[in-house]
Amino acid sequence: MKNINKLIYEIKESIDNDIEFIKKNIMTLEEIEELKVYMNFTKIKSILTDYEKLIGKINELNFDSDYNDNFINYIKEEKNNLKDQFIGYKNENFKKNISKIKNNEVNYENIEMKYESVGYGGGRPPINSDEEILFSILYIENNMLYYLESLDDFINNLHILKDFSEIDTNVVIIGANGSGKSTLSRRLKVDNLNQRINIISSHHILHLTSDDFIIPRDANEVLDIDTYQKEKKLVTEEEPFDNESFINSLHNLTNYLLNLHHRQKGDTLNQNEKETLLEKVLKTCNKLLKKKMVIINGIIACSDENLDTYDFNQMSDGERQVFYFVASVLVNEQDGYIIVDEPENHLNSQVCKLLWDTLEFIKKDSTFVYITHDPKFAVSRINSKIIWSKSFTYPNIWDYETLEEGAIPEELLIEVLGSKENIIFCEGESDSIDKQVYEAIFFDDKVIAVGGHLNVINYTKAINNISNLNIKAKGLIDKDGKTEKEIKKYEKYNIYVLPFNEIEMLLLSKEVLEKMNEAISILNKKINIDEWQNEILQICDDRKEKIILGIVKSRAENLLSSQKLQNCKELGELKDNFKLIFDSIDLEVIYEEEKQRLETAISNNEYEEILKMCNLKNEVLMGVPNREGYKNYHNEAVALIQNDNELKEILKDKYFF
Repeated sequence: MKNINKLIYEIKESIDNDIEFIKKNIMTLEEIEELKVYMNFTKIKSILTDYEKLIGKINELNFDSDYNDNFINYIKEEKNNLKDQFIGYKNENFKKNISKIKNNEVNYENIEMKYESVGYGGGRPPINSDEEILFSILYIENNMLYYLESLDDFINNLHILKDFSEIDTNVVIIGANGSGKSTLSRRLKVDNLNQRINIISSHHILHLTSDDFIIPRDANEVLDIDTYQKEKKLVTEEEPFDNESFINSLHNLTNYLLNLHHRQKGDTLNQNEKETLLEKVLKTCNKLLKKKMVIINGIIACSDENLDTYDFNQMSDGERQVFYFVASVLVNEQDGYIIVDEPENHLNSQVCKLLWDTLEFIKKDSTFVYITHDPKFAVSRINSKIIWSKSFTYPNIWDYETLEEGAIPEELLIEVLGSKENIIFCEGESDSIDKQVYEAIFFDDKVIAVGGHLNVINYTKAINNISNLNIKAKGLIDKDGKTEKEIKKYEKYNIYVLPFNEIEMLLLSKEVLEKMNEAISILNKKINIDEWQNEILQICDDRKEKIILGIVKSRAENLLSSQKLQNCKELGELKDNFKLIFDSIDLEVIYEEEKQRLETAISNNEYEEILKMCNLKNEVLMGVPNREGYKNYHNEAVALIQNDNELKEILKDKYFF
């Protein structure tokens, strides 16, 4: 922390000195009338004001933590770069030219240019000694703007990078679409002087163009990697998306690697046995993919087990993606920040994990910052902190929070925070009928199956307790014999109890059966609803003891889970407390209550009430339709709900919140 503050103080001091230098040396020339034809002093005053604003921006930064070496090295390098940019104005020759102007030693009649661009931005060279004197002063106006922009970019990067540099780990950023995840990579300013920031943008067009690869004739000329790495291939607020440049970025990257390889291995007189960067990239890819990518006739190809070769573009999307990621990471041999947007793109989870484990090992002194919406990838990064991006405010303000271990599994929490939809937690697994039914009905919400009803309860409470979360969570649990008192208690926490002991019974409700008949009528088919209902009533009558015992068991479990043993001083006291809890649950009373309810419903042919109590999903939902020739009924019923908006609303109004 002390190193950071010292470096920042030195940068601020340097800016102050630059401002004073310009005021003392340049602005004193404002009184010379002849110069006003050539110099815009009002513009320079405005730039000086902007310099002073930058001092204020730096003061807003609060460096009060320990930071990793990559952050410190980035600042050191930028400090030196900034110093080098301005050092030319402080040499003796520059001061002599200012003295000549003040002493009226310039013949302005020999100067042909007026408000012409000089220095950064181009312009013609001076044609005589008088123009040389004036040009040295005019040069500062353009360079001040360049220097100002460099400072602003540097401070912008500090605002962003410091939050991901406080501990010596990698970073995974997750969040909903529009929360600013990818904006982060676009707002970082990558310059040619400091290569400690390597941005690997999300690339879905991994296809080498038909353009030829270029190998320069001049042995000292190597195509610059800036053609691939520079920020202009990224979408920014200031520039439109350059689609052609983006498509060509893979070509430029590959061309650069081939050039380096050719310089080292292509010339017979200068062959070098040292492994080239391209060979290192291909060796890493082959290890990851168990393939044999090779260099043949100056291009990259793939060789199969029969030694037949095929073109790079004929490789699978995943194979080309691995090459793109490996090459993009290894091509910048400088250690620093490697910022990867969608690191899971085109990759299965196993290859993805192995890829980034490998690259993190190779570049172990770099800081990887992953931008993802894939929870499985996020939790696969072991040595990482996970940051939840809540929102972004232009130009560089992120509202974010570091995720800590808590009452909800990390992977599940990441999935929730990556959603813009409200959440419904339900019982069952990801492929269960529970989830399928809820997704069909609540299509505007994100449905997540989390196993048992206790998980639904705990996770719903945990999500709703997160402050400043713009989404709400609801829980849906089966009735399983719960009493009205218990149901009311759960509703206080946004947890809702279904009227059914098992959600599958909803698919046999009168509303669904009638809609199913409408749907299949065009096929000249029809469900005999009365026969189905009578068969279900008969099954429940025959198996009523199983139904009742299942309800009694669930009631007893609910009552036990709501009790808590008191603190006791000795074992005997604990036993007594334990016995009191069990004695408070009268199983016989519960049994008689549920038996009476079921027998009454059966004797009165109360189909809807029987469905709510029934817990025989295999015998009823699978058995009855199968015997009637509808072997895939449950899937067809779910599809019906998905496609019938009227049915959705009917079911919501009658059975849900």
